[in-house]
Amino acid sequence: MTDSQEPENVENAPEEYLPPAAEASENAMERPGFVSSFVGVIASPGDAMPRIAAAKSWNFLLLIVLLIAIGLGAFATIMARGDMEGLLRDQMRRSPRAAEMSDEQIETAIAMQQKFMPITYVTIPVATLVSYLFIGFVFWLAFLAVGGSATFVGCWRMTVWGQVPGFIKGILAIIIMFVRDPTNMDLKNPIATNVAAFMGHDALPAAAYALLSHLDLFTFWMLWLLTLGMAAEAKIKKGTAGAVVIGLWLIPVAIHTAWAALMG
Repeated sequence: MTDSQEPENVENAPEEYLPPAAEASENAMERPGFVSSFVGVIASPGDAMPRIAAAKSWNFLLLIVLLIAIGLGAFATIMARGDMEGLLRDQMRRSPRAAEMSDEQIETAIAMQQKFMPITYVTIPVATLVSYLFIGFVFWLAFLAVGGSATFVGCWRMTVWGQVPGFIKGILAIIIMFVRDPTNMDLKNPIATNVAAFMGHDALPAAAYALLSHLDLFTFWMLWLLTLGMAAEAKIKKGTAGAVVIGLWLIPVAIHTAWAALMG
């Protein structure tokens, strides 16, 4: 029998031999579908995230589409149900620049923002895609720096799957906006899953509000998913992966807090 021929008796074949049907079945098991991956990330992330990393599937692109759809849906809901002029006026009121502007300047600024508001339907998809690409790139460089064996696509993949909590939070925010008038909501912090949302802008200094808004249950869930996924992708210990993930997350948190303190 030549090397290219299959064994005549499969039962007596070497252990490494797998008939074509068995190979296809094994590959199918290694590549979970999008729905099973999504459910697994929610119900059993400790198993699902390593399995997704090993499968190297491109179905995370569908999750990007869904994240963009949620962002567009939330914005469309605000536009349809909220008083945009009132929302913009409230944001302007909270801005430190408002104290230095005349009433006419404030009205002009609000009118300009309303004029360019439809562009948001373009900026949301672009910003979503670019931000996840950038975050994946940063993670890739960081894990290479600590001795991991990650790939850029792998880090991008795990970055996107780590956004499942944000997807769920977006759905909840849209539901809440159909129950309450979005004009009376803090749209930057629409769900009360952190201390800042409970206390409100007026009860806290600007820096404290910015910091506490990041200490969110959905954020902690995201960080845990990213730790599990990046540990599997980079083939490093979870403790090391967690230190990298949290360390990188703290950078924008510190910048946001410092900026709020400076402007507030």
